[in-house]
Amino acid sequence: MHGGKCVKCHGIFHHAAYDFHHRDPSQKHFHLTALYDKKWDRLVAEAAKCDLICSNCHRVMHYEEGIIVFPSKATTMLASRRKARLNYQQDQANYRNNRE
Repeated sequence: MHGGKCVKCHGIFHHAAYDFHHRDPSQKHFHLTALYDKKWDRLVAEAAKCDLICSNCHRVMHYEEGIIVFPSKATTMLASRRKARLNYQQDQANYRNNRE
């Protein structure tokens, strides 16, 4: 959906190294890291407002904007992503089982 590489450095990394960066922060309805309680169509719509950026470029972008992402926040975000991924995988398995 987003090309599988960083739009800034064009690097190709492990999927865990990418962030979604909202092109227009005023259009952000929710953080994609909090996706575990959202419907798929809402996630796709929110992701369409974003660029795929490696975590390194994302941190540098925000630093240059005067926004510093502290490690504790990053750790919290990673934990949320892990939980969201597990919930997503469970939802997908339930969906496949219900279709059969």
